[in-house]
Amino acid sequence: MRTKLHRLHLGLAATPFVLMLVCTPFVNRTTPTIAGFPFLLIWIVASVVLTSVCMAIVYRTDPANSGDEEDQV
Repeated sequence: MRTKLHRLHLGLAATPFVLMLVCTPFVNRTTPTIAGFPFLLIWIVASVVLTSVCMAIVYRTDPANSGDEEDQV
């Protein structure tokens, strides 16, 4: 049975995939430019940053990472 937290993790993990692979063809333009950079470059950089944020949220909210276990090699 899938919990709400599991669905949240799947949604957060799918967000970067959707931004990078599904939406990129729709934003593939050279105009407008932002700070002299093409919009597509800004889109990709923002997607990479958002990927890090999404994965950090998944890591922080994952119950498997909340234990007080010592690091094992």
